[in-house]
Amino acid sequence: MAVLYLDEYGATLRATHERLIVEKDGKELASLHPQELELVIVLANCGFTSAAAQVLLEGGIDVAFLDQHGDYLGRLEGASSKNVLLRKKQYALTEDADYCMAIARAMVRGKLLNMRTILMRYARAGTAGLEDGIHGIAQAQGQLEGVPTLEALLGLEGVASAQYFVALRAIIQPPFVFDGRNRRPPQDPVNAMLGFGYAMLLSCVERAVSTVGLDVYCGFLHQDHYGRMSLGLDLMEELRSVLADSVVIAICNRHILDPAVHFEARDGGVFLNELGRKAFVQRFHARMRETVDYDGRSVTYYQLCVEQARILAACIREGRANYPAYLTK
Repeated sequence: MAVLYLDEYGATLRATHERLIVEKDGKELASLHPQELELVIVLANCGFTSAAAQVLLEGGIDVAFLDQHGDYLGRLEGASSKNVLLRKKQYALTEDADYCMAIARAMVRGKLLNMRTILMRYARAGTAGLEDGIHGIAQAQGQLEGVPTLEALLGLEGVASAQYFVALRAIIQPPFVFDGRNRRPPQDPVNAMLGFGYAMLLSCVERAVSTVGLDVYCGFLHQDHYGRMSLGLDLMEELRSVLADSVVIAICNRHILDPAVHFEARDGGVFLNELGRKAFVQRFHARMRETVDYDGRSVTYYQLCVEQARILAACIREGRANYPAYLTK
């Protein structure tokens, strides 16, 4: 089943005979059978005709609306929408310890593999001092299958992440200095950017989870906690190094921000100031708009988040625990 992204400015989705047609300025951009579609994502400044809406509703095809910034607004659901059943299945499976462990292990495996890949890229490019981090993460990978509980799995992930952040010291270049991960509040510009980047990534993942009809507060790796987007944090894990850390490293090493200009000390910590936040947001969204090969298709990282959420939804719907985390190359 496919996801249709109605995201070209001025594009319109209409229905003709038994097909859905995407048009702009009288030119046909795409043509699909409704049976091929699972979800339509409509960005601001795009639209669809009432006939197309009827076809979507009759086919039980969900339609999600995003604003011009890509923030989730809401959805159009037909009478035959599967979201209620999907969420009931999600809630039931989060009570299944074996299922939770299998999904959580797959997500942590993806996180470890992606962290190791990032470090190996820089090692191949000549950065010294990364061997211990690469080896430590590889050791953690080898221990994944033997971890008996979620608590132990989170502990293993924490140890591997700490080794990864130690290795980042060798990658991040002056004038930025990184002595390890700290937060609440962040004590230096690099940690300020990491925290801000993770918050932005969580927003993107939350949007993706909501778009496919899952409950963002009900997770597998991160268990229930009032007000915490546990499933969003779950799906974030495999993407942190790829989409947030990579932006921070690029900003530091390409001198896009200046520690003396774009940050401020307040409330016992160091934070991006208004100028810094604006520049960081621009860089982050530029990264999210980059395209990557995904199962033979070219998609943006925004779309990749939705695709991963959709795959997780399919696993939940079918009771399968073989979730394939996204692995960078």
